[in-house]
This record gives sequence, structure tokens and C-alpha cells, in this order.
Amino acid sequence: KLIATYFETLETAPVDVVIMLAAVHHIPNRKQLFAWLARQLKPGGSAFAYDGSHYLPRLAKLWRKYWRSYRKPAYRSEQVNFSTHHMCTIGEYRAIVRNLPELTIENSWYPRLEFPRFSRKPVNWLLARSGARKAPEGGYLVGGQRNPLRWFSNQIAVEFRKTS
Repeated sequence: KLIATYFETLETAPVDVVIMLAAVHHIPNRKQLFAWLARQLKPGGSAFAYDGSHYLPRLAKLWRKYWRSYRKPAYRSEQVNFSTHHMCTIGEYRAIVRNLPELTIENSWYPRLEFPRFSRKPVNWLLARSGARKAPEGGYLVGGQRNPLRWFSNQIAVEFRKTS
């Protein structure tokens, strides 16, 4: 709650690295978060964000959840609604960085690729032959901001660098 609400008032000495694990999707004012982050990083410093993302498998799951419970009036009440947070996409990160010239996106990765059950064996076989890296938690990891396989990943990892 402190970080989501009052991070702009926190003053620290400049730091080399900031790591945000499953945190960014809880913060509604992300533009302000990254502006604050740019002020807190030393020149040449890095920030890493690892978070859930809205891609095809997650959108399908959210659609099913919507039809089961989200559309009910009880869910929309403050007491029942536990998923007010919003997942992250590379497009959103690029839009934020476009307005902050001192920050750049150095690299991005997409772990935890998920495919429909009927296609998992052939797709995994193709991925193994394509040179995709094995992810530590199983499955495959792909990189690149424009990699089409990112649409099948439930996670996004992004490295930011402060240039000046």
C-alpha cells in the first residue's frame, strides 16, 4: 500500500538497480512510477520488472472468469472484487518510456509460454528445434519486443536502463 500510494514522496539516495517482482500491475499510476524511478536511478542504472501480462492465454482465462463471476453485481462491489489490478504489456512499457527520454528498454523476455492443449507437443517440438531457450521453471523463454510468440506468454520481464 505504501509503494502504490506514496512512492512519489519517498526520497532515497540514487541507486544502481531497482527490481520489481510482480509489483507493477498493482500500481495504477505507472507513468508516475517510472518518472519517479528515472529520478531515483543513477546514470547507467538498471530497473527490472517481472510481471504478469495480458496475452492470449490470459485473455482467454479472463473471459472465462468474467462469464463465471466478474459480471455478477456482487463481484463489482468493493468487498468482493479482489482483482482490480491490471497486467502489463510491452506496448504499455514502450509508451511510458517514450515520454521519459532518460529511460530506455534494454531487453525483454517472455517466459512461461502457454499453448492450447491440442498443439502443445508439436509446438514444443518446433520450439526445441528453433533455438528457443529453456526456461528455468520449465517450458521455453523467448526474447525480443516484437517476437510473435510473446502473445502466448503469461509473464513479461523487461530491463530498463537510465541513459543520462
